[in-house]
Amino acid sequence: MKTSEGARVLDRRRVQIAVIGDGEGEGEILRAAEELGARIARAGAVLVTGGHGGVMEAAAKGAVQNGGTAVGILRSGDLSTANPYCTIVIGTDIGHARNVLIVLSSDAVIPLEAAPAPYPRYASPGSIRDRFWFFEGLVDGAIVPTHYLWIPGV
Repeated sequence: MKTSEGARVLDRRRVQIAVIGDGEGEGEILRAAEELGARIARAGAVLVTGGHGGVMEAAAKGAVQNGGTAVGILRSGDLSTANPYCTIVIGTDIGHARNVLIVLSSDAVIPLEAAPAPYPRYASPGSIRDRFWFFEGLVDGAIVPTHYLWIPGV
């Protein structure tokens, strides 16, 4: 495939943004996840999560309630374990190693946690780190990033 053909294919592909975090979460973190999911959907991007509860479910809820697509990449092969907002469910049966699939399937990754985990929890160090976009949380309902990565419309 020539570069120009590859560019045309990429032009047709929707941006994929992962929101990752605690499978339980509460309060401000869940509100931030739901708002991020909504913004991702309104921007026309695809939300990618781990497909379970907490931050993953809140982000998927925000995306779906705003007309978006929510992909859940599960730890197990049991598709019934996905949260009810996932519109596409991918079973892996590889446990937490599926975190690497989430990162590699996304153009940008937003870890949203009360205490962010180190990179190795999600993926190996290196160029993968360029995909991460960190947030501190919400201030008066607004999302506050710790550093910026511009994603059109989000």
